[in-house]
Amino acid sequence: MASRNKTARNTTRLRVLESASAIFAKKGYRDATIAEICEHAGANVASVNYYFGDKKHLYDQVWRHSLKTANDADPLDAVNDDASPEECLYAFISRTLRRIFSKGSAGHFTRLMAREIAEPTWANKAIVEKAIRSERGRLEGIISTLLDGNENKDQVLLCAMSVISQCLLLNMNSSGRRRNFSAKQIEALASNITHFSLAGILLKELNHEAVSENP
Repeated sequence: MASRNKTARNTTRLRVLESASAIFAKKGYRDATIAEICEHAGANVASVNYYFGDKKHLYDQVWRHSLKTANDADPLDAVNDDASPEECLYAFISRTLRRIFSKGSAGHFTRLMAREIAEPTWANKAIVEKAIRSERGRLEGIISTLLDGNENKDQVLLCAMSVISQCLLLNMNSSGRRRNFSAKQIEALASNITHFSLAGILLKELNHEAVSENP
């Protein structure tokens, strides 16, 4: 009996968490309501207080849950160890786009991130920054390798911002997200962004070499 009750509690908590992830991602923190979340989850309104304390703490848990869900569904670590930096960049961009255009729970994280960037809340900055930092750190590592370590941190960051902004523009565009992109179309879009970005990164590398040869 105790085991069944615990399973039921865990199931209710997960339903509330997944419903909250979907609604916060769609409406943002301010416009989402506890009543709507619980109705979506098929749970009592008191469930939020029982499992999470309040709306604020629920939002914190949604960030953790959505990031884990996205990473579990499409881990970047799946890239082969012997992959080239160009292949790693394509894999990063492709995965980001798959998240953006995902109609399921794997897409919640990117939409939450876009909303937090566009409309910052009081949300636990440590959680948000950790989530964004982990993604940015991967991308900066790839770019640093492409530049053979010749650029300073600010220049690597600028390149990373240029790459990710192309993806975030699509994430911010609700009409674009509603389109049913096929896997082939997403791959083509990822390939285009990758080639465009590599051209800019290569130009920066060539400029650096020219400066080094002609001090």
